[in-house]
Amino acid sequence: MRGNEKSLGEWVTGRVLRGNYLFTKENLTEAFPEAGPDYLKNAISRLVKRGMVVSPWRNFYVAVPEEYRLKGQVPPMFFIDGLMAYLGRPYYVGLLSAAFLHGAAHQVPQTFMVITEGKTLRQVEKKGTRIAFISRSEIPTKLLEKKRTQNGDVNVSSPALTAIDLIDHEGNFGGMSRASEVLAELMETVNFDGIAPEFYHVSQTPVYQRLGFILEVILDEKRQADSLYEGCQQAGLKFRKTPLKKGKASVGCASETRWKIQVNATIEMDEL
Repeated sequence: MRGNEKSLGEWVTGRVLRGNYLFTKENLTEAFPEAGPDYLKNAISRLVKRGMVVSPWRNFYVAVPEEYRLKGQVPPMFFIDGLMAYLGRPYYVGLLSAAFLHGAAHQVPQTFMVITEGKTLRQVEKKGTRIAFISRSEIPTKLLEKKRTQNGDVNVSSPALTAIDLIDHEGNFGGMSRASEVLAELMETVNFDGIAPEFYHVSQTPVYQRLGFILEVILDEKRQADSLYEGCQQAGLKFRKTPLKKGKASVGCASETRWKIQVNATIEMDEL
C-alpha cells in the first residue's frame, strides 16, 4: 500500500511539473485502472493529510503548490475556474471578491463569492477556505472580464456589474451600509458612459434606483449618477416609488424625487 501511495504521489507531482494542478476521481481511475476504489480513497486521503492535496469539492482535487504548503490551503482563485468547469456551471467571481480584484477593498474578503447559473450550490468551508455561491437565472457574459491567475483565467464581474450586484445582493455580506462603503472605492474603476445595453437588464428596476440614489445622495457621485440615470431612461426603465431597504416598512418615508426612493433606512459609512 505504501508503494502504491508513493506511486500516486509521484503521479500528482508529475502532473504539477506539467502545469496540471487539478484532477478528479475520474482522472485517478484512468491513471490507476487496477486500483480499487478503497485504495484510491485511502491513498488520496493520506496525501491530503500530508498537505500535498486539497479537495474543495467531492471527487475534485487540487495539488497544493509549494508556496501554499505551510498554510495547507489554496486560494479559490487558483482553482475556481476548473471547479466550475467540473460542475458544468457558468459562473463569475462577484460581489466583495470582485470588488477586491478591482482594487475596491483593503483586505481579502473572508468569504470568496461566486455567482453561478441555476440551482444554488452548497457553501464550501474547508480549512479556512469559505466559498459562497449566489444563484442567478442567467450569466451576463458580455459584462464579465477575465483575470489572469497563475493557473489560468478566471471570470470576474466588470466594475459596473459588480456595482449593481452589490446593491442587489447586499443582504449576503453586511447590508446597504457595507455595500455603500465598497461602492465608494469601486467608483474609481466604474464608467457608466457607453456601457453595453445588457447592463440595464441584469437586475430589476428598483436595484438601479437604489444604486442611483446611493451614488447621488450618499456618495456625492453626481456625474456617475447622471450617467446611470441617462442610461436607465434610454433603456426604458420605469421608476416607481421604491424603498431603499427592501423588505422593510416604508409607509410615510420621504421619497427622493429623481430616483423615487423611499428612505426607510439609514446608511452609516466608516471613514474611508
